Amino acid sequence: MDGARYSRSYSRVDLRRTGPKITVTIGQPKAARALAQKKGIELQKPLRVEALIDTGASRTVINPQVAATCGLQQTGLARISSAGHITERLEFVGAIDFPGQELRGFDPMSLVACPLPEQDVSCLLGRDVLERWNFAYDGRSGLVEVEE
Repeated sequence: MDGARYSRSYSRVDLRRTGPKITVTIGQPKAARALAQKKGIELQKPLRVEALIDTGASRTVINPQVAATCGLQQTGLARISSAGHITERLEFVGAIDFPGQELRGFDPMSLVACPLPEQDVSCLLGRDVLERWNFAYDGRSGLVEVEE
């Protein structure tokens, strides 16, 4: 494969305890930035947060505070199933980039706002992102790799 790559090594204990993470920026999609620039409106700068690469999440999820801080536009509601219950959560349009990495960003990207209690991340990258990647998780060596 000739695509961009990301890799990170963890101790086996850290990988099991915290899971595979990557730094992302979350902000307004390109179309919203272009429109705001045309109208002379200044938008919030993208927010840099830690994201968990979560194979158990079908959709990419952000903390509601991230959506508010970034001024993302709500587009509707999304049904989310987690740990045996189903809820409706606000859905937003945004953009996700991977600063310092060669991985391509997602713009526009549908983001579901849902509290992430007792997590040390503000974003869960779900299978809607993973479907574009080859993702390898080697628990024995502690190596996590992403390739486009």
